Amino acid sequence: MTTRSITRLISAGLLSMLTLLLVAGCNGQQEEQKKKKNEELQRKIDELERQKEQEKLQQQIDDLKEEQREQGEQNQEQPDIVIGTSAPEGRVVISPHATFAGTDQEAAALKAAIAYYEAAERGDYRDTYNALPRGDQQKYAYAESAHANEELDTAAGEFVIYSVEETPGPADHVRVGLTVYPGDGSSFVRYTNFIYERGAWRHSLTREEYELFDSVL
Repeated sequence: MTTRSITRLISAGLLSMLTLLLVAGCNGQQEEQKKKKNEELQRKIDELERQKEQEKLQQQIDDLKEEQREQGEQNQEQPDIVIGTSAPEGRVVISPHATFAGTDQEAAALKAAIAYYEAAERGDYRDTYNALPRGDQQKYAYAESAHANEELDTAAGEFVIYSVEETPGPADHVRVGLTVYPGDGSSFVRYTNFIYERGAWRHSLTREEYELFDSVL
């Protein structure tokens, strides 16, 4: 075989290798582009879902505030008491003077707080117990928790939420302010906590709530 033939064979081989490398490189780039495109689409989907959930919650807040405004106009001397005591049983309302920063975390905690106190108003102490974090469930058995709520007549009360705020400490801890209207016609302010545990926002009992439970157990 002549030197020219050998040179041609080598050139052809190199050309084939370069062609394969170019094809492989193009395929790799295409796969990378597809991966980035899919990730971008997923980010957009997640963002739209968060916006959708936020809009739903905001609509609920707006509807409740409108209902409260109409009720308040009927009795301007004591609008908060009217709001707190005229709401349907098992329906937790939000004060027209409520303050929220509007973060996703606060919105999720607010939703959990509404569900918790609506269960309390219905006397559904199984739901309220299930909404407690693990530490509180270890402190009180279900029977103890239910008995304490019955003795305290929790179901006779009504709850008006007026603030939800993230605390300076852990990111999974939110403070909820509410006005409580017991069945005796009085009212008082309470601050309680909701923490994110086991995939959900849960009502973490405060020292005041511990003392109330212990006083009837």
